[in-house]
Amino acid sequence: MCNTTPGTIYPGLNAAKGILVILVILTHALPNSMLLYFFYIFHMPLFLSVSGYLLKRSVFNNGFRNLLKRSSQRSLIPWAIASLVYLPFSLQGRSITQLTIMNLLYPFYHLWYVPAYFIGVMLCYAVAQLRIPVKLVLLITASFTVIWYIFFRDSHLPVTEQPLYWLGEKRFYAYLFFFFLGFALRNEYIRIFPNPFFLLSAIAIVFVTIVVFVFNHLPDFAIAILYLLFNAGCVLFVLLYVGPQQWLQHKFILFINKQSLGIYLYHPLILFTIYHLIGDPEKQHISNLEGFGVGVVTVIITALLVYLVKEWRFANRYFFGILKDEKDLVVKGVLVAA
Repeated sequence: MCNTTPGTIYPGLNAAKGILVILVILTHALPNSMLLYFFYIFHMPLFLSVSGYLLKRSVFNNGFRNLLKRSSQRSLIPWAIASLVYLPFSLQGRSITQLTIMNLLYPFYHLWYVPAYFIGVMLCYAVAQLRIPVKLVLLITASFTVIWYIFFRDSHLPVTEQPLYWLGEKRFYAYLFFFFLGFALRNEYIRIFPNPFFLLSAIAIVFVTIVVFVFNHLPDFAIAILYLLFNAGCVLFVLLYVGPQQWLQHKFILFINKQSLGIYLYHPLILFTIYHLIGDPEKQHISNLEGFGVGVVTVIITALLVYLVKEWRFANRYFFGILKDEKDLVVKGVLVAA
């Protein structure tokens, strides 16, 4: 497996994460279509797995209070500020006094990612500190993924009528398996190093099988298991084989990676504005090609705005979650495993 000793570098993961952020924006820009469905199969599992892989066990050594402080500075405070920015959208014409706990349990649109990341960090902390069996956690979190796929993925029930609705947004838990898998691989709780050609062949075979199953309307349970296997294979390939490579080390992609949180949090503002300007806020009359173009424009404008605003130190810290000491972790776009 890839060596994770001090000094190990993962330039490929910087590029992968930057590309995945761009892909997230493109999926938000596309209309409902088979292309959108294809992207949704793998982009968030991969994104969460990379996030988990970049979480070192050593950050837990200074105790829970320090972990909570760091997590708050890096993600929760920027998330809270973004939540305030999106508050008019969340209210949907209601008075601010009508906000309820449900607005936290089911945050606006894309804001579910940060709470999901935080839950993932807390899970990894519990496993590391309490020595919970890793294979058991992988089994339980994989079960969460399968349950989510079967019962909630295409559910059209109102939130309050869904089973266990008080546990909050189901995506908080649906991607925990992939986040924890990345963490377990990085910190060598599990050791696996499949042949890359065998792995790619297996990924291709499983994907074709998924397509066949979907078009033949086979049971969701079977598709969910294949979905899990397909993404687990993709995660292994990206983390173990792409991570150490010097692929796609373009300055723009590396910038997207470094400022990924800010770009992720605020790109919908640009996206909503563009679609309102062209008179199709619900994306009902737009083609995949046009949606792709809107996505590309959104990426460029959001990146430009973040580039300009980040020069304001307050914004860089509180809007984008970039801490002063993190500058030392990135050398010419390469993440160093300290």
